[in-house]
Amino acid sequence: MGFSGTTDCIDGTTTALRTTFQSSSDVEYACMKSGGGCTLSGVKCDSKTTHITLTFTITQSSDLTNSSIINNFMKKLESDATAKTFTISVAEQKRSSTTLVANGDVQTDAEAVCASGSGKVDTDCVQCPLGQYSTNGVCLPCKVNTYSDTLGATECQNCSSGKYTYTTGSDSASDCVVLCTVTSVENGVRSPSVGFTVGAGTTVTTFCQSNYSVEYSTSKTAACSASQPSCYAQCMIKSVDTEAKFSTHTYRVGDRVSYKQTLNYTCGTNNDTETVTCSTAGEELSLSCPKVPVGMIVGVIVAVLIVAVVIALAVYYVMKPKPVDYGPTPPLPTRNRGPPPPIPVQEVVEEKPDLMSNVKDKLFVKLPDVGVPSLIKSKDNP
Repeated sequence: MGFSGTTDCIDGTTTALRTTFQSSSDVEYACMKSGGGCTLSGVKCDSKTTHITLTFTITQSSDLTNSSIINNFMKKLESDATAKTFTISVAEQKRSSTTLVANGDVQTDAEAVCASGSGKVDTDCVQCPLGQYSTNGVCLPCKVNTYSDTLGATECQNCSSGKYTYTTGSDSASDCVVLCTVTSVENGVRSPSVGFTVGAGTTVTTFCQSNYSVEYSTSKTAACSASQPSCYAQCMIKSVDTEAKFSTHTYRVGDRVSYKQTLNYTCGTNNDTETVTCSTAGEELSLSCPKVPVGMIVGVIVAVLIVAVVIALAVYYVMKPKPVDYGPTPPLPTRNRGPPPPIPVQEVVEEKPDLMSNVKDKLFVKLPDVGVPSLIKSKDNP
């Protein structure tokens, strides 16, 4: 009951003494029972190096003509001085086994032991806070992947399956989370640092080194997951056509754009839209305007001329004068010559064939000029 250096009695000492006497079966202490006529007061403690002196007053308040009541009480107390043990339990759950010794001294025979759910802090017993549990009178933090959300806990609860805590001493089920390890990144760094274990959903920021960036339209901050943003080499603009026009940002040779970024610009008097995309990390881009080939120009001119000729012919055909219709042509007059005169037959004298000529199969004679063929007479057709 008490420790070296204590100047005041521990809270509850008076109650502990009163309870000790009231619960005793000894008749000498009967006056301390309810209605027995004795009261306890003036309890004082005086700390020594190895023990505490306990002083208290027992007052007989009834049946005052009977002096044996108080005398018997004192005699019994003196006889029990070397053997009487009692326990004090106070709000801080501190307990100490104490023995009454001669001359009213109180000697502690055991170190204070805290009750279940409490632990010793310096010389006091306190209830274990959230995130801790008691064991053998000591409060200890809950282990990793466990938690305690009640005061004075004697054990910690396990996280549900698939969830973990970051460290020891968790005091709520919400401390149990799905964990995520920050992955490495080439040509850059992350925050939190690579290899850190954080809760899934924790924001992780990726910082790329010079001339590198995350994919276009991709945020460099993302919730921690198995897939984190990567750093890609930027594309450099190698050339810009003098006719290229930009509506927002003007790009120049040497400028760099992010991977998968598309540049829009216009060319020519018609402001035709052209696009160039950084489709391969680190490639060089040319912002050029299309030129019309000479052959195409010649072809266009020829086509225009042909169309003009066709149009001119069509106009001529439509505009040329139409021939006058004089009606049907009358038939020519005919001459009635009568039947043709008979054709005289000319006799052909057979002669011996010339040695220089083999055969004359047919012989044609001059016909009369009458417009019709004459008869033919030959050796085979007399």
